[in-house]
Amino acid sequence: MRQKNQGLAAARNTGLRAARGDYAAFLDADDLYAEHLLAGQVQVFAENPDLDMVICRCVEKKEGAGVLHMWPLVSSHWDVHSCHANLAPVHCHLTRMGLVRRAGFFDTALKSCEDHDFWLRCHGLGARVGVNPLGLVIYRKHGDNMTHNAERMFFHDALMHIKVHGMLADLPAYPSDKLGGWLAHAAACLFSTEVMAFNKNMSDKMQDLFVQAVRHVASMVRGGAARRTRSCSVFVRTMLRSACFWPCPWKNGLHPRLSGRS
Repeated sequence: MRQKNQGLAAARNTGLRAARGDYAAFLDADDLYAEHLLAGQVQVFAENPDLDMVICRCVEKKEGAGVLHMWPLVSSHWDVHSCHANLAPVHCHLTRMGLVRRAGFFDTALKSCEDHDFWLRCHGLGARVGVNPLGLVIYRKHGDNMTHNAERMFFHDALMHIKVHGMLADLPAYPSDKLGGWLAHAAACLFSTEVMAFNKNMSDKMQDLFVQAVRHVASMVRGGAARRTRSCSVFVRTMLRSACFWPCPWKNGLHPRLSGRS
């Protein structure tokens, strides 16, 4: 199957529309599946027939440098974690074709983070997720990778945060715990504010979304939501072990909307 180069999203959509199986898996040319990965993913589906997708572990490697990073394999509250960041690279997912069709395939207008956008739509539909802790994908990074352009990736990550904000506000059932979702989203926007320093307008937008998310969290805590949920504490315990809470000073001191001067 061949077509003119129209980007990753278009290539994946062409393959998905031609697919006749029950599941969809994705593997880019420079990445690898560990032995028996797909068999293990299918086994998880067989043992849990209510699942819509199964995710496995991922290790990032760079030629000449060895292992760079092992993605954390989230074991619960997937929809809450999706409010913060992509759960796993596209290669880690095995997804039922029924969910792929309901989600509407990949957005060809996106030139980066199209997989994150797709999984967000899946979570917005209430996708049920399982994990294959024994499975492994090897994500090989080099100068030619599309993800090599860090600024472009950070910019598209910020676009995903804007999308998450809208989903949190507009979808009553996403995520299943709103307090955890707003907390996760606040952490994401705080991080994005710092890494988007090269684009002041977007950095300011991330600051504003962070403030709005914190206000949602404060309102829900005052309403007693913290006593009724565990996902926010699960999220904090997981994310405090990552880099999402890097120091992020405001350009002109404490944001006035947080200091009470607005």
